Amino acid sequence: MTKFSTRSTLSLNVHGESHPNVALLYNTIGNVYRKKGDVDKALEYYSNSLTIYLNMYGENHPKVAMSFKDIGNEYEIKGKLDQALEYHRKSLKVRLKVYGENHADVADAYENVALVLTQMGRGNPESTLAYMENTLRIRHTCIGKDDPDVTRAEKITEELTEWL
Repeated sequence: MTKFSTRSTLSLNVHGESHPNVALLYNTIGNVYRKKGDVDKALEYYSNSLTIYLNMYGENHPKVAMSFKDIGNEYEIKGKLDQALEYHRKSLKVRLKVYGENHADVADAYENVALVLTQMGRGNPESTLAYMENTLRIRHTCIGKDDPDVTRAEKITEELTEWL
């Protein structure tokens, strides 16, 4: 982390705290901590990145959606599923506004919401299935039927259908 810490300090000195390059650097450091299994540090850096992106771009921007997703993923790892669901829903909302309905990132966001709902084991199973069906429909349109992401979504959708 020394290399990243040095780069972070340099970037802060050159650009100041509220610059997209600093936000990107925070996100990258968050990714490193995530890979190392330090969820709390990853959350800290992802949150710093999100704050800058929100201040720079407002809520409806791809970088904001990415940050919401990253934070949601970390809460999911921590087992804080209510928070994970909140951030994944925020990511989905932003991605729908930014990209429209038929985009691979929107499919990913639908899937993230569905997977958290499934882990929570509560709520409306039909709603969870609807999120996965949206995932599958978009992936069929955007990337075709032979992609591994489509195969995985088909399997999850089938399991949810059997669950009902």
